[in-house]
Amino acid sequence: MRKYTGHTVIELAVSVLLLILLALLCTNVYVIYLGKDYNDRVCRESIYAAGKAALDGKETSDVLKAAKEGMYGCGFGGVFVNHPQFTAFSDDITSDLRVVKLQTRTTVKVPIDFLVFDENYKKNKCLVFTSTYYYQIKNPKKAQSGASERSN
Repeated sequence: MRKYTGHTVIELAVSVLLLILLALLCTNVYVIYLGKDYNDRVCRESIYAAGKAALDGKETSDVLKAAKEGMYGCGFGGVFVNHPQFTAFSDDITSDLRVVKLQTRTTVKVPIDFLVFDENYKKNKCLVFTSTYYYQIKNPKKAQSGASERSN
């Protein structure tokens, strides 16, 4: 019988190299998933707190304050995932409907850069995730918009 030790060593080296690349790629995917999920969770918790304040008939400034408190109750980011920031907030009040809109944005740095093939990432050195939530309720407390309350 012949021994093919040369081929076996080469096959083993190639397979180990491919497994290492796969592990690095999985690390990137996991960090990206954590960043997207974290941003979505923070936005959802913030709109929940804002919706609760809107249900109580509070003014727009109090609804925004409740949304910010909901955001900071979710913890802060880490090395690779930055803390989300508000990019849009609106509290549209009509006579029978109130719609609260909240949008958050976070940036994620990927641990292994050379496995990312996105041109925007190459320029900014980070990925950007945005989440938008709407909270629509009937206006049971007949809350007024902030502008009309100030003019009275």
